Amino acid sequence: CGTGIESATVIDHLEINDLPLDGRLATQLVLIAVASVNVTGGDLTGRKQFFSSQAISVAGSQGNSLTFMLDGSDHNDPFSNVNLPFPFPDALREFSVSTSALPAQYGTHPGGAVNAVTLSGTNAFHGVLFEYWRNNIFNALGYFSVKDTLHRNQYGGTIGGPILHNKLFFFGGYQGTHNVQQAVSTSAKVPTPAMIAGDWSTYESASCVSSGKARQLKDPTTGQPYPNNQIPVSQYNSSTLKLLDYLPAASDSCGNVKYGILNNSDEWQSIGRVDWTISQRQSAFARYFIDDYGVPATYIPHNLLVSTQSGNQERAQTLTIGHTLVINSSTLNVMHGSFTRRRDDRLPAADGINGPAIGSNIYAHEKNSLRLSVPGNFSMSCSACAQGKF
Repeated sequence: CGTGIESATVIDHLEINDLPLDGRLATQLVLIAVASVNVTGGDLTGRKQFFSSQAISVAGSQGNSLTFMLDGSDHNDPFSNVNLPFPFPDALREFSVSTSALPAQYGTHPGGAVNAVTLSGTNAFHGVLFEYWRNNIFNALGYFSVKDTLHRNQYGGTIGGPILHNKLFFFGGYQGTHNVQQAVSTSAKVPTPAMIAGDWSTYESASCVSSGKARQLKDPTTGQPYPNNQIPVSQYNSSTLKLLDYLPAASDSCGNVKYGILNNSDEWQSIGRVDWTISQRQSAFARYFIDDYGVPATYIPHNLLVSTQSGNQERAQTLTIGHTLVINSSTLNVMHGSFTRRRDDRLPAADGINGPAIGSNIYAHEKNSLRLSVPGNFSMSCSACAQGKF
């Protein structure tokens, strides 16, 4: 054991539900504690933490040095050292944040301790149904405000009650989240009809080149300038010409184009708990929680520029069992055991293309991912878009 000066902030069930949490993420309750702030992703290990995990500094600690616990058992993601997802607010009974010099039991992550406790059933049946809707039609906008493009629908419910009066109780809950967000406008440069026909004079003129200085193209085989930047179409590569079928049309003679990548997602949370009052001196419980999250990979046949965002399917599962025994008036024995599992499946769109699909004789392990970049112009796919299972 050990001693320490501990400062705790405790938030009960009513407060958890009444506080305005963005996305109904219980992790934001940590920020209510004194000297708690969000920090940058630099305190995260890699990019594969669960989508809702947050790096939070408490009293000057690193963002990944908090001890997270759910129902008294470890709730840290062992890959990134931040939190696993917490259940939605209607399934939580209590949420506490401890800061300052913690006791030795929290020595693994000494920045602070966060402990959430889930609800349990009682001798009476209780349940709730809920739906939360975020939409810009409900927003009062100032003259200079930017319109919110996020449409979020969160729905679900909970129910709890007795299985055997005074002995055995159950609690269960579900929350679904559907996010639809307008695509952010992105700029790129693609070949123009004139360039495809061999005339690069406008594209390489001072009015189109970002430096403001016209450029002279040269034949790579002879080193001689192309007269008036006219390139014989016979020198074009056949794979490049095939690639043009997958690019959007330029909006002007400089090849500029604007496009957007949808940012839609879905999440499903389910929780179940059983409590057993064995005797006046003994009690036990078991709780299972699962959180699934999905982002589809974007694919448009005539605009592969949107393929720079990979799809992602995430799952987090936790199972906790606990037993409490009152040995005598001064001795209490508490045992908690837990199992956690995290899965992160990253994948490109199923109907995408690869190099061989456009006639490029290169090896491609994936049949649906073409990673190609033309610096200063456009890109397709990305280094973090390759299929991976973690």
